[in-house]
Amino acid sequence: MIRRGAVLLVLLVVCGLGASSFAVAQPTISGFSLNASVRSDGKVQLNWSKPAGDSVRYYLVYRTSLTTILGFTRIDSTTRNEYIDSPPATNVVPPMYVYYVEARMNSGFAMKSNLVTVMLSIPRVDVVRILSEPVKTGKVGVLYTYRVKAVSSDSTAKLKYDLSYRPTGMTVDTTGLIKWTPDRKGTSTVQVTVYSSKGGKASQLFYISVTGPSGVVAGTVSDTSGKPIAKVTVRLYGRDRDNHFEYSAVTDNQGKYSISKIDFGTYSARAVPLKGNYLEQWYDGATTADKAKPIEVKDTLVVPVNFKLRSKATIPIFTVSGAVLDSAKKPVKGAWVSFAVSSFGFNSSRPGDNDWSGDDDNRDLFDQGQMRSFGLGVVGAMPGVGTPILGMDPTESFDFRLDGNSIYVYTTRVDSLGKYSLKLPQGSYIVQAYASGYYRLFYNNRSDFLSADIIKVLADAPNINFALKPVHPLALGKISGSVVDSTSRGGVISRVLAYRLRPVGRDTIIAPKAYMADTDSLGAYSLANLPPGDYIVLAVPLGHYVPSFYSVLGSTNRWKDATRISVDGNSVAGITIYVVPMLRTSTGYASIRGNVTSSTPTSFGSMGKLSAAAGIEGSMVYAVDNASGQVAGYGVTNTDGSFTIAELAPGSYSVTVDKVEYSATSATATPTYDAVTGAADASTVSLNIDAVVTDVAQEPGVIPESYVLEQNYPNPFNPSTQILFSMPKSERISLVVYNLLGQKVATLVEGLLEQGTHAVTWNGRDAHGFQLSSGVYFYTLKTASFVASRRMVLLK
Repeated sequence: MIRRGAVLLVLLVVCGLGASSFAVAQPTISGFSLNASVRSDGKVQLNWSKPAGDSVRYYLVYRTSLTTILGFTRIDSTTRNEYIDSPPATNVVPPMYVYYVEARMNSGFAMKSNLVTVMLSIPRVDVVRILSEPVKTGKVGVLYTYRVKAVSSDSTAKLKYDLSYRPTGMTVDTTGLIKWTPDRKGTSTVQVTVYSSKGGKASQLFYISVTGPSGVVAGTVSDTSGKPIAKVTVRLYGRDRDNHFEYSAVTDNQGKYSISKIDFGTYSARAVPLKGNYLEQWYDGATTADKAKPIEVKDTLVVPVNFKLRSKATIPIFTVSGAVLDSAKKPVKGAWVSFAVSSFGFNSSRPGDNDWSGDDDNRDLFDQGQMRSFGLGVVGAMPGVGTPILGMDPTESFDFRLDGNSIYVYTTRVDSLGKYSLKLPQGSYIVQAYASGYYRLFYNNRSDFLSADIIKVLADAPNINFALKPVHPLALGKISGSVVDSTSRGGVISRVLAYRLRPVGRDTIIAPKAYMADTDSLGAYSLANLPPGDYIVLAVPLGHYVPSFYSVLGSTNRWKDATRISVDGNSVAGITIYVVPMLRTSTGYASIRGNVTSSTPTSFGSMGKLSAAAGIEGSMVYAVDNASGQVAGYGVTNTDGSFTIAELAPGSYSVTVDKVEYSATSATATPTYDAVTGAADASTVSLNIDAVVTDVAQEPGVIPESYVLEQNYPNPFNPSTQILFSMPKSERISLVVYNLLGQKVATLVEGLLEQGTHAVTWNGRDAHGFQLSSGVYFYTLKTASFVASRRMVLLK
């Protein structure tokens, strides 16, 4: 029987002491004395005296945690007068344990020791940051050096350096100096990890491209009249199947460029204008990679490579026209229609033939845009009006929106009869219509821009019509947040999609299943007019990034791993989507192409019955490099389910497909180059996916089997973080934030919640709205039958 005084002692200890380890013994009230201490390794050392009188046969050791104070558990037996315990994890913060020892005597009697209370220390984990940028190039036979500069938030911490991944022969010393003498050319993966004596750590992953003897390719890019063209990326792709290097440079105001330190070998070259008013070109005047003239770099002499680009003004112009009506077939006055160049809109290859290399490549343009601030000057009541201003100088603006002001987007307003007419250059386009009070719609009744039908303008195109649905007059919600680079934590310009998976209550709302918005220049987005339901949110970053769904656990390109967001007339803010860069250390002009098919439709697919192996459009298909495990590229399936993943180096890839409401599947592909001609041989794969949801309106959602309190993400965080928790039944809960002293600083949730998984955002402010200081905080989820706590770090 445990005395009331012992329980009181434990409670006093919890309320009155800080985070250091300690052990308190109740005054001896029995035959022998028990003492405890916490070792440096976090284990508990128990020592006790031998009972007087009768001899002892053995001892029994008992332990309980604060949450089970009325129920001790026997953890071991021993004949010694000491015991070392490794306490299990507990939901109580800080961890609290109570021990006593029972002596079994030869005479048959039992004697108990006093109680001891032990509180383990809360490890103080500092924050380590790596400040230096790695050297990413090397040369065979030449010493490579890179000194890693790192700092800790704790000035007393000692740092230790370790190479998690390294090529043979590379070393790092105690000062962070990395040394290596490469013995062969190629690309090597390096990851250096800095450990702190206070528990923190930071890692830096980078790649070193090692070349042999250096060559130079230089030249001029001009138009057909000889006028120099600035801001053109000239890219060299190595044609060697085993050593496929990539080099690039951008032309200056005189149209000149120079690429040095090139490994000897054979290359294909491509010129990509960043201003978009000229046609891309392969060397020498070729429109596709297989027709490009090879370039030989075999000594240190400069190899001249010049380009003459055709102006897009030479492209034939055609007229497109149509009408924008509502569901009652009445004109939607004030509606807008936007035609966006498809490669600009999708940020990926979605061509109508098997060769991607003849399509425009806008990813370099977007990559440049990520590096500077943009001006999004909009004129008029709706976006899409005004003179486009596009350039790569910091003083110039760049509008990347699907309905924005750029030479990639053509916008017009309908007349009083809802009709429009627009002149367009020959090409492929994504088309959308939008108006105040109506849901945005892409051509052929698509709300998901990834599934939007591409219109090929090869002649005059009449009857490009739209039937807009009015915004439903009910409690509409909003989701807002930002798209962030998972490494640099900087904003990433993106297109953001919200998919409505499960309605709330009876779903009689005639509304789209997907909602789209572009971020601003800092990666911030807002999705408005959302009917009640559960949503998952996808970011399609522009440039060389991998698309990702919102998840409190970090970046994921699988819709099944996305965190659901419940909307029912409320505004959900702080939904941060973390995206990662694509593998760019080894690229080429090979590709993977194929088809994605299915025989089972869903609400996001065709509404009628699908025939066997029908193509599924709007699927995201990823190529994962099997050597590094990183995504090297992706494509979006066309109307017939076909796709192309471009800019791949020869190698082995795992090809995976992800489509909302469909199961994922994968295959292996090995694109390569012809050993003699260097022409790219595309690898072809076929992927078949099955629908996993057939009736969204009746889908009840996943019911958790148990209570779960997840670790917040990101952690450490600034300025906000997300907390995910699951409940197997509906009940009253509280989610509270405490400081290190156990003082309540903020109540995030207090009241009745329905069963399911919930996400809560905390902005680092207290109950009065004041910003809290940097430090360690704890959040505790409590119900009538469950209590759990986790630690988080606010870092400014």
